[in-house]
Amino acid sequence: MRAATLACCTGMLAENEADDLRTAISQNLDCTGVVATTRRVLVRGTSHGSAMLAAQLEACRIACEHSQALCAHHASAER
Repeated sequence: MRAATLACCTGMLAENEADDLRTAISQNLDCTGVVATTRRVLVRGTSHGSAMLAAQLEACRIACEHSQALCAHHASAER
């Protein structure tokens, strides 16, 4: 997901109306940060309890869904 989000940001930056896409770019970069953090927490393997892991995974899911919706909206506008 991280690579896809970064690719979407790169594509938006290449657009003529990149200034209009500033919020979407920022939100996609936030998603990239959440995904990277979630990966680090899971790979480390030290459990801080299932509630913390569940909250981190939920935050990651929400960020990814939001990012996907932004990218889908941008892609449909390009057609």
